[in-house]
Amino acid sequence: GKELERTSADAPLRRRLACAGVQVFCEHGIARWHGNRVTLHNFLTQTEHSLPASALVMATTNQSFDIFKEIFDKKTTYRIGDAAAPRQAPYAFYEGRQLGMSL
Repeated sequence: GKELERTSADAPLRRRLACAGVQVFCEHGIARWHGNRVTLHNFLTQTEHSLPASALVMATTNQSFDIFKEIFDKKTTYRIGDAAAPRQAPYAFYEGRQLGMSL
């Protein structure tokens, strides 16, 4: 949702998330995962605090993985969007449309 801050959907979405009990921790990192709790490290104050958590979802850097050669060695393949290179969704829409029109 990082691109939402540039749209009119940002404030209403943040309001809905807050009403649903979502807490946002900027300037924090995961110090430890305990299976049912997470210890967060505040980079600004150098303090840590623990919160209950039922799952850990990792948001990692964008990286394209080329597995097509292994899976589709003998077939013609086309790559668009993140399969071609990390990028925003509109590029994938455009590439998908262009590819579809060319086939």
